[in-house]
Amino acid sequence: MLVSLPALFLSASVNINVDNMDEHIITIMKSSYLPTLISSPSSPTVVAARSPLILLGVSAIFNALFMYTWYFQPLECKSDWKLYSPVQDVVSYHPVKFNPGFAWDMPIYEQEPTDEVDQAWAELYQYTVSRVSKSEAMEMANRTYPIPHEEGSYLSGLDVFHQLHCLDMVRMSLHPERYPGVDHPHRKLHVAHCLGHVRQALMCAADITPISWQWNEQAQTVRRRDDVVHTCRNFEAIQDWAKERFVSISDEELKVYVDDGLE
Repeated sequence: MLVSLPALFLSASVNINVDNMDEHIITIMKSSYLPTLISSPSSPTVVAARSPLILLGVSAIFNALFMYTWYFQPLECKSDWKLYSPVQDVVSYHPVKFNPGFAWDMPIYEQEPTDEVDQAWAELYQYTVSRVSKSEAMEMANRTYPIPHEEGSYLSGLDVFHQLHCLDMVRMSLHPERYPGVDHPHRKLHVAHCLGHVRQALMCAADITPISWQWNEQAQTVRRRDDVVHTCRNFEAIQDWAKERFVSISDEELKVYVDDGLE
């Protein structure tokens, strides 16, 4: 991305590729345009001759500082900054009224564990591993691994399904009588990881939907309303995308080294 930056103290402008910002800053700071030590500061002729170079050097320094400040500003200030995702083209948004989840209107996910509840949770994140093409893999911020038995295909997955899996792990840890082994030390470490991952996901998404407080006539007090409308990504569309690209891979296949070819 090229950014046109005003050259301070000069009428010219400088085009900088922010992808190589560090190199540009170093180049400018080492540039021959920077003024050298004036050997005879008392000489008006020498000073006058060097004045354009001094102004140019000062301008270069200020431009470098401006670029450095812009480049390292908090990411939230860069409204167009985002990482590539192979599913981004199918993302759409719609309004969703949240369910407060209390006894009189409790979705299946919050009910006491049964086979039906377990199945409902499992269906939320059953498509955890997806295939992406090489071109899609090359667009991703982090390298990923090729699928051993599918040339030109790479392993990926959407973090929303990892987050749901983690939330389910926390749910199961609340019912050790139904899920044996949840109190095992290794399982507790897994649950701790899951708590951390869900926490980071919530902070990353940072839902800014305003919560309402309203007078409750029955309780004769003001109470918070949890059943407000949110702007949500269409989860079903994302799940359909993952279903179409779902790939099953065994642990044995993951033990085979394959060069990723992502250069």
